[in-house]
Order: sequence, then structure tokens, then C-alpha cells
Amino acid sequence: TSLAAFAFSRLKFKGRKVVYCLLAVACLMQTAVALLVNKFITFPLYGMADLFNSVVWFLVAFNLIKSILVSLLIIVLYKRIGRIFERMNIK
Repeated sequence: TSLAAFAFSRLKFKGRKVVYCLLAVACLMQTAVALLVNKFITFPLYGMADLFNSVVWFLVAFNLIKSILVSLLIIVLYKRIGRIFERMNIK
């Protein structure tokens, strides 16, 4: 979601549609990065690299649900976050 906040601060056109699109892209990117980290760092670190292929869909579902819930929370708090950005002089 910090990627979405960064992109939002740099765009000329702002509004709820832009926020929704940026959050959707951020959800997908967060899921992709989480899968890569799990495949190449977490699972091998714990000696379970062969287990990754059997649980990959559970990891995808978990990370998508988690990032969607975080995005929904951001949408609910959108006005307050906008005020914080204004105080930080992010226009």
C-alpha cells in the first residue's frame, strides 16, 4: 500500500477511482512479492523448499485476502489519510 500512496502523490489526476486502481495493483504486486520471498527465502530457510509447490495456492489466497483487507481499511480511512498527506505537504 505504500506503493499506492507513493503513486497517488505523484499523479496529476486524483480521486477515488485512481485510489481503487492503485490499491488493486498494489494487492497484486504484494502477493507476487510475498510468493517470491516465500519460495526463495522463507521455505528454504526452514528446510521446506519441496513443500512450497503443494501449498502455493493457499499462500496466494492468504496474501490476496490479507492485502484486500488492508486495502479496504485504507478505503474506509481514505479521508483521514488524505488529511495526513495534506499536513505532510504531499499534494
